[in-house]
Amino acid sequence: MRPTSHVRGTTLLELVVASGLGLLVLGAFLAGRFWPQPPSSPAPVVAQSQPLSAGARERVLLTEIGDHLERSQLALIELINSKTNGAVDITVEQVLTRELTAVNRLFRRAAADAGEPGLASVLEELELVLVDVANGPARLSADEFAALRERIDTDGLLFKVKVLGAQVRSRERDAARELAANR
Repeated sequence: MRPTSHVRGTTLLELVVASGLGLLVLGAFLAGRFWPQPPSSPAPVVAQSQPLSAGARERVLLTEIGDHLERSQLALIELINSKTNGAVDITVEQVLTRELTAVNRLFRRAAADAGEPGLASVLEELELVLVDVANGPARLSADEFAALRERIDTDGLLFKVKVLGAQVRSRERDAARELAANR
């Protein structure tokens, strides 16, 4: 038997079901809001390490500068050994020199801050050439390329980078020996 009482076109049964569903939704909301939460995953444990000693910092810096000087030396060698049949496309070299320029700038500043004027000076010379290559035209005429090549050769930049790289590697080895001896 169906109830016959109507409240504005709605039966009493429909009102009870709607009210029950509303209470169920409200109960679920409140339960989710106030129910105790399980412990979330623990925060990642950050490794507690001791700060690097001055010798270790110097060794890291020397290693990174040595790697940078080797990459720069290879980039310059590749650049000056490009084929010169007329115009030269240095698009690939420009991408590499842009990356090297940003890194070089950081190392030059670090060398200056560390009281290494010789290192900072060579890095500054290198940076000037890298910036010129990175921001110059992608296609160089034979004369423009010869001028760039001459600038690198005349200043002895490639030689300076090679010698400085060898000195940095030697200092790096000495710093490594010193660290090992102190342990």
